Amino acid sequence: MKRCKACGREFSKDSKGITFDDISDYFDDDDGVLFKYNGDDNILRFENKTGAFLYEIELNRIEDFNDLSSWILHLSEKIWMGAFDLRNFAEKVSEIKGWSINNL
Repeated sequence: MKRCKACGREFSKDSKGITFDDISDYFDDDDGVLFKYNGDDNILRFENKTGAFLYEIELNRIEDFNDLSSWILHLSEKIWMGAFDLRNFAEKVSEIKGWSINNL
C-alpha cells in the first residue's frame, strides 16, 4: 500500500491515486495552500490549513522569471494547487526575491 503525503490516506499500488474529493476536507476555499518561508535554508514550504506538509521548493532553484514560470506550470498540475494558490505562490516568491510582480 502507498500512502498519500498530503492526507495520509492509503491506496493500492495499482490505484490511479487519489482524487480531490479524497482530500477536499483538508482544504477550505478561504484558506487554500499556506506558504511558509525558511530563510535559513531558503526553502518555501507548502502546507494545508491543518499544517500537513504538501510540498517544498528550494528557492535557489528559482533564479529568474523564466524559472518561476516553469514552477508555476509544474505546480498547476497538482490537484491541491488552485489558481489563487498559484498567484499567491508567484507573489510570495517575488516578494522573497525582491522582484516586482509587475514583471510577470
